[in-house]
Amino acid sequence: MLRVLVSCSPRFISFRGDLILSEKNLMRKKTFAFSFLLISFALLFTSCGSKGWLSSFSDAKLQSEKTGKNILMVVSGGADSSSQFKSSVLDSKEFLSEASKKFVLLFINLSADSLKDLSQDELSKVYAENSQIIMDYNITEELTLLLLTGEGYWLKEFPYAEKYQEVQNLIADLTEEDEKVLKIEDYISSIKKADGTEKVRLIDSLFEFTTEHYRAPLVPLYYQIPELDPKNKTGLLGKYELLIAYSKADQILSPETVDQAAHLFTDIAENGHLDNSQKFEAYFTAAYMYPLVGSTNFNMMTELLERAYASNPTDAHVGELNDLLEHVKDLSVIYEASVKESKKQAEEAQANQESGETKPDAGQ
Repeated sequence: MLRVLVSCSPRFISFRGDLILSEKNLMRKKTFAFSFLLISFALLFTSCGSKGWLSSFSDAKLQSEKTGKNILMVVSGGADSSSQFKSSVLDSKEFLSEASKKFVLLFINLSADSLKDLSQDELSKVYAENSQIIMDYNITEELTLLLLTGEGYWLKEFPYAEKYQEVQNLIADLTEEDEKVLKIEDYISSIKKADGTEKVRLIDSLFEFTTEHYRAPLVPLYYQIPELDPKNKTGLLGKYELLIAYSKADQILSPETVDQAAHLFTDIAENGHLDNSQKFEAYFTAAYMYPLVGSTNFNMMTELLERAYASNPTDAHVGELNDLLEHVKDLSVIYEASVKESKKQAEEAQANQESGETKPDAGQ
């Protein structure tokens, strides 16, 4: 399986600015995750707890459910600067006393320094949980501070600033009333009470209100929408059919399953509730599955890109698609010529070998 689309993050490519994850940001977070894999070999992620802080996301969610508090999650790469900030600010009595009144405190340490006491099962569990955190929350910085709901939904981010070396500055920003946070909390509360098309519209409002990089934890809500609005009364069903396709493709995509992954998009384009613009995106994404896994099935890429064009000839990105289509066709010609040349050389080599084996010795 290749974690390339969503983590579920849904969106990963295309010319479209409304996609959930840009390819650039996806590469950054995957590079960040991969660097930790290299450092810690196969299973060397860990979370290191300390007094006042939980070290497991699942434990933090349970604590949040019991207390009704939101989660303050701090993710550290383990550098000296992060360790210093942790010891001097986050572990200070002043900070712990104030912050613990309002938040469940969660500290995730991605360094490989605290593994010696973990069993293989514990390593596997920590690896899975921390890898998911990196993907879901686009962790690319050495130090990340996020305010989350008990479900793990994003509420607010606090980019590290030098002023946070002063405890009171950090406390002041964390506890400052924020209208956007209150709005998100209101959406979440309403979603829990709603049903049918009303719930669909609330989920969509939460989706649109959530910062793009932190939408991945909302994916389970997407999967409810086809059942909540099967007749597309809201006009939103196609949007979420497309997002679900990204999620499913993310789970299965590999060189061996690329046809199946591409079919997820062509199926909704042909049988779902997509508008023309969404169909254009679906066919384009289906085509992109192939180069994404190193496939040389240029005929399929060409067919899918042509179907994208046919689905919406007036799409704003048709010019770019046509340029790409010509490029794919050129690559196909080059590839076929290369295959023919390789085959020719192999046949000549085989003929020469056979000729050498049958040629009489000079002494005969």
